[in-house]
Amino acid sequence: MLKNVFFTSLCALGLVACGGGSDRAAKRAILDSCTEEGIADANTCDCVADQMVETLDRDMLDIIVAAKESDDEATYLATEMQKLDREALGQFTLAAMSAATECAVEIEGREP
Repeated sequence: MLKNVFFTSLCALGLVACGGGSDRAAKRAILDSCTEEGIADANTCDCVADQMVETLDRDMLDIIVAAKESDDEATYLATEMQKLDREALGQFTLAAMSAATECAVEIEGREP
């Protein structure tokens, strides 16, 4: 459960490295994180990545890319998320939940 919530939030925050904070790098990072965690199939992960890139602001996408490039993605993301103000954290959470709903991601064993 915590893994799914964190992933959704992360994905929801989103991640890889091929060009700094570009939309392409952010989509690749989110897509990779989603598929590596086995949270959803490739098509669903692609949908989530698209939704996150469309919804999150540049600063949030840059955090996701940097997390993917770090030695410990989960720790990096957790640390950066703790630094966010309420508004930014709310934006991220809303983006993650909206992406999960839009893309029909199963959360906590329940169908959306």
